[in-house]
Amino acid sequence: MSKARKLIRKGQVLINDSNGNTCEGTVRGGDVITIVPPEAPKEKKGKGGKDGGQGRGIKKVTVLYEDNDLAVIVKPAGVAVHGTGSYSLVEEYANFLTPTTRGEEEALDKPMHAHRLDAPVGGLLVIAKTKTALQGLLSAFLERKVKKTYQTIVIGRPSPESGDITTEVEEKEAFTHFKVLETVPSLTFGCLSLLELSPETGRKHQLRRHCLDLNTPILGDIRYGPQNTLRTRGLFLWSVGVSFTHPVTGKNEAFEVGLPEIFGNTMNMERRKAETQLVQEKGKGDKVEVDDKGKD
Repeated sequence: MSKARKLIRKGQVLINDSNGNTCEGTVRGGDVITIVPPEAPKEKKGKGGKDGGQGRGIKKVTVLYEDNDLAVIVKPAGVAVHGTGSYSLVEEYANFLTPTTRGEEEALDKPMHAHRLDAPVGGLLVIAKTKTALQGLLSAFLERKVKKTYQTIVIGRPSPESGDITTEVEEKEAFTHFKVLETVPSLTFGCLSLLELSPETGRKHQLRRHCLDLNTPILGDIRYGPQNTLRTRGLFLWSVGVSFTHPVTGKNEAFEVGLPEIFGNTMNMERRKAETQLVQEKGKGDKVEVDDKGKD
């Protein structure tokens, strides 16, 4: 794509004070063409915190909570927390978090997450800003003193509707408690279920593998799910809750965040399509019965 086309699509090209539409538009003599510089990113206050993380095209990051020692953010799905590629979220923390005032000896060189979320997973992520906070949080996660809660849409419905999954992951013990919150019919998948997951361990891809062990793979999981899973809407797994003892103040902290709209929209869409088909089939059956009576 040419630079001119990019500027037009971003709304940075004005022709006679009106937005340019396409690069093929006709420009006549006397027309005034203006190039508008991009707006500088602004920090905004949102519900429960501030927004940031606009650098290098990253999706919006919401800071749900922040103090002098740590922060809890809502990580966008599709962004790596820490990786070997050209970009990872850890490099952006300092751009949307307030520096600690604890002093150079206590402050970390840069804020650091105390745990990870897979790149396709969004939701709550705990970040340390000081050495004491980081060490305390790492110990709490290691000792399984941090309670984490996820919600996910899976294909099918587990039976029983609640219980514990104890299948090893990579030959290491792994524990996940699950509970069905809702189930809707689906023409494509039979049914979809919204589950609440509470992992006690943090193995690689633990929740995705454990849902597969229930024979209910996560919707949108192109690695562990079936071939006909939704492949264009991302992984339907979200970190919705985290609670822990603050490593500096000693207070019990608990944070929650709602699901993105796409979760509810997808469940409702599948339900409506299934219900519509049922009504259509019922209507066809009624028509056949009336015709049969007419023949008698």
